[in-house]
Amino acid sequence: MLKIKAPKCPLQVALFGYACSVSLAVAAEPLKLPDGESVARWQDLDWPSIQARDLLFVEETGPLPPQTAEELTRRVPTLQFEAPSTRLTSFSIRGLGSSSFNDGLESNVGLWVDGVYLGRQGMFPADLAGVERIEVLRGPQGTLYGRNSSAGVVHLISRLPTWQPTGRAEILVGENGKRQQRVELAGPLVDQVLAGSVSLYRRSADGALDNTLVGAEVNDEDRSGARGQLLWLGPPGLTARLIVEQTRQREDCCAYPVARYSQSARDSAAFVGYSLPPARPFERNVEQDTRNQVSTRQEAVTLHIEAPVGAASRLSSITGWRSWDLASRGDLDGIGLPITRAGGVDIEHAQYSQEFRLTGPVTSNLDYLLGYHGMHQQMDRRGWVTYGSSAADWFAGSVPLVQQLGITPQMIDDGILDGAESESQGRQTTRSHAVYAQLDWRPTEIYLVSAGLRLADERKHGSTHRSSRRPDLALDPITQLVGPALQAATLGQDYQRRDAVRDRLFGGHLRATRYVSDNLALYVGAASAYKAGGINAEPIGTGVSPTFDPERAYSLETGGSLTYAAGRGSTHFALYQTQVHDYQAITYNPHSSSVNPQRNNLMNVGRVRSRGVEVDNNWAFSDSLDGYLAVAWNDSRYRHFSNAPCPPPTEQLYCDQSGKQVYGAPRWSAATGLDYRRAAWPGLDWLVGGGYSWRSGAYGTLERGENTYLSSRGTADAYLGLADADEQWDLTLIGRNLVDKEHVAAYYALTGAGDYGAALGAPRSLALRLRVGL
Repeated sequence: MLKIKAPKCPLQVALFGYACSVSLAVAAEPLKLPDGESVARWQDLDWPSIQARDLLFVEETGPLPPQTAEELTRRVPTLQFEAPSTRLTSFSIRGLGSSSFNDGLESNVGLWVDGVYLGRQGMFPADLAGVERIEVLRGPQGTLYGRNSSAGVVHLISRLPTWQPTGRAEILVGENGKRQQRVELAGPLVDQVLAGSVSLYRRSADGALDNTLVGAEVNDEDRSGARGQLLWLGPPGLTARLIVEQTRQREDCCAYPVARYSQSARDSAAFVGYSLPPARPFERNVEQDTRNQVSTRQEAVTLHIEAPVGAASRLSSITGWRSWDLASRGDLDGIGLPITRAGGVDIEHAQYSQEFRLTGPVTSNLDYLLGYHGMHQQMDRRGWVTYGSSAADWFAGSVPLVQQLGITPQMIDDGILDGAESESQGRQTTRSHAVYAQLDWRPTEIYLVSAGLRLADERKHGSTHRSSRRPDLALDPITQLVGPALQAATLGQDYQRRDAVRDRLFGGHLRATRYVSDNLALYVGAASAYKAGGINAEPIGTGVSPTFDPERAYSLETGGSLTYAAGRGSTHFALYQTQVHDYQAITYNPHSSSVNPQRNNLMNVGRVRSRGVEVDNNWAFSDSLDGYLAVAWNDSRYRHFSNAPCPPPTEQLYCDQSGKQVYGAPRWSAATGLDYRRAAWPGLDWLVGGGYSWRSGAYGTLERGENTYLSSRGTADAYLGLADADEQWDLTLIGRNLVDKEHVAAYYALTGAGDYGAALGAPRSLALRLRVGL
């Protein structure tokens, strides 16, 4: 328990991803089932996937393992993660990803937990407690993990119950009120028949921003979760695993310090005589008159069954059920005036999935895989906004005619919008079915050829309607002049619509590997994958389509893996090019009202290209010193995007962004680190090390809005600790972002007029952690 091991990454392991990572130098001994079969096989990780990939062991075998998705990206430079809020969680790989701002848009990166696909990016676990390892597959996945994986896959695999009583506990306390507790217990319930485990976590922190209007901290952290498992071994070869999970989040979130005010906002503020808070996000201040709150609850049940079929084949069944409920309330105007005095969104997402896999040999040098994946999802959504006493004056201030007529705020009746409400409700259902097959052929000892195909049918049905409550208008001339226009611009027209889409899609791969020697292998491959089309979940207006087309990705990749220095060093390299047709994206609607512009424009970008080079190195310099270095260059560009919305404000509706860098896609990224252990006193060892992660700059919004360029940023983490030589406990001081590099992690469009908020990276912090093996 709590062991730190030197990186060992044999050539075949680096290529197939059996037991180590090409970018994280932590190895682990696989648990053996009674019949001698390893856990790696039982969890379907031994099926050849010859491509650039990372298999990271998160088990507490290292002093500084990633514990959240954001920390995971510091070890895998080609992976990016943004989470201005739980609902707006976003992943990307090799520069390709999608926002969650519109609830009808799914992820380009396929997210999986224990073989179950996650239908929403916000369902990704907030903490990696109880997770044994994370598999990151780079590039389109056309066969086994092909559902909505046009950019890649992130797969979490939780730790199995053990056949010996084991346990671990962790307590962390740090600056800014940071607290973290973890407990994990496992052991046999019926010897060699039934084993169980339970893992619990709770993490909290004080607010990261100050609301200067009410003198309170906002954007705090309060999350908890539990996972219970049962592992049953039946007759020879028959196994079953039941996983039950629950996670909760209750936070004062999410406020965004303003990075830029639009001219419309400045005109309105001047009209009503309000001094806007300074647009200096790194001061970490906001000024809001309504409390921001978000709560989520996720529950899940997963059942794995594996049984022998005939003499050599095996049948695997993965059944998954998940529900995810979110309730978000907040200050939608983001300033200290009662413009939108209440507003938010409620989402209820439920999904059921079933997968079957049949694997086995055809001949001594030919293996097969046949599979089926079916899924049903349903999302119910309600969004609403209630306007306050300053709404009419504020919106009127951005209308030139109002000022031209000499109308003042005192002449405008607050009752035009005070108490006005707009509510939208909708439902979407998705039914998908896919069959896939893969063959792996070894014509000689030095060649391996893998071919796969996936055929899918996906159907979506959606409905949405909007209604509003409009206050009665007074009969005075000014109200009769501006009232109807203000109500129409802010509340919209009542409407309803129903939509349906159906996609029949296919993907696949063809890869060949040549083992040049015991230390060198080279591979070349092609893959195609898709992300299904969908339905816009928001009420829409002129110029916005209610549906969008599927996204298709085609990739060529070549690379290899080299081990040297008697296995103490390994290098993996890859060159790739991916072309995406009908790339799905979201931006503001240039046709919407200038008084209240909407960010609900789901669109297809004609063609996007991502190409690059990746080099990953791991070294075991000695039995006590390990190191890693990963460097990636990625060039993601719009190849055909003549209908891109222009940056607001502008009189021109569309601009040509063909040839420009894809938003949120840095060209350079790197990660490096060292881990060192040496004897301190008899029975005690020093633990010293750290890591550095860096990314170059990129635009933070598709429309390339003013002041939304994400500057290059680097983050340095380090640790210093003492550990029991018998590896039963360690006490470690951990520093995050030690150089206190202020950076914006993501930009959030507050309106479609050019007002942007900043989601800031975490400031420098120190924490003390105690881990104990029980």
